[in-house]
Amino acid sequence: GALGEERAVDILRQGATDYVLKSNLGKLSLALPRALKEVEAKQNKKMVIDALINNVPGVVYRCSAKQNWKPEYMSEMCEAVTTYPVEEFYETGYAKIVHPEDLPIIEKIIDQAVLDKQQFEIDYRIITKDKSIRYLWERGIGIYDAQGEVEALEGLIIDVTKERKREKLLTEINDIVNIESGKRYFEKLTEFLGAHLKMKVAFIGLYLPLENSVESISFRVAGKELPSMKYRLDHTPCAYVVGQKACIYPSGVQELFP
Repeated sequence: GALGEERAVDILRQGATDYVLKSNLGKLSLALPRALKEVEAKQNKKMVIDALINNVPGVVYRCSAKQNWKPEYMSEMCEAVTTYPVEEFYETGYAKIVHPEDLPIIEKIIDQAVLDKQQFEIDYRIITKDKSIRYLWERGIGIYDAQGEVEALEGLIIDVTKERKREKLLTEINDIVNIESGKRYFEKLTEFLGAHLKMKVAFIGLYLPLENSVESISFRVAGKELPSMKYRLDHTPCAYVVGQKACIYPSGVQELFP
């Protein structure tokens, strides 16, 4: 039968780019397959883009350049990176989770980049759902309309908490190395390690191989520096460590080494 107008409209809505007149149905066999291939190509392209975005180890986003950065789109990694589902940002915006000390700084950087039509790159802290701190790195750029007015921001957000904490740790250790010397250096080092690694006992000693003994340089228990002590390594866990072997005793140390 003849191709009805409603069917033709339906085909166009699905992406067909050719409209075949009733008087020229002979073209249908050529136009319809081509149109369907175009629709399929667009669908496949979208699937590939979605797969790429959702495999990026961070949040790909598009958000308002105003209104507290309310998102138009945020990829599936949003909750893994920020601890918040993206739905929470639709009403109140993304800015609400940025650390209050960092927010005015990054607002200024983004505003200037948008004004200059340049890419921006920022590091900042967020406050997670459990009130802990995470460090994020973000790179983005403004998207402009035909009149040159910014209409959105697009970019990528990555969780760099581990890297920033490691850098902070190394900086603090480096400060100890540069400032302190002699016995005071080792005392500061055990104090630092005890606090950051949550160690009840932190000990640094000098190995005396001829006596098979150790003399403490710094011996800290529960945050308190104790007087120097000297002891033999025979029948102690340290004997294995000095012998360059791994030594882990999760329990029963006193029974093993009375």
